[in-house]
Amino acid sequence: PTRTALTIEGQPTKITGSTRVFVTPPLDGGKTYTYKIAVVIEPNNYTKIFRTREVTFKAGDEITVDMTKEDKAKD
Repeated sequence: PTRTALTIEGQPTKITGSTRVFVTPPLDGGKTYTYKIAVVIEPNNYTKIFRTREVTFKAGDEITVDMTKEDKAKD
């Protein structure tokens, strides 16, 4: 079974499953925020895949980030 560890702003998440929903703490409307998301995917005992993304959004925006796909510019 594949193991996946997801962190948002350096904090490990307790959410599990292939789709994870994260709700930010209350944010000031109209401001722009950037969160750093990192994942370590272990599909087997000898492979580790590291991926990071910086996600910029405004308070109230709903965004989707697919960490399962490689982004050659960032990974």
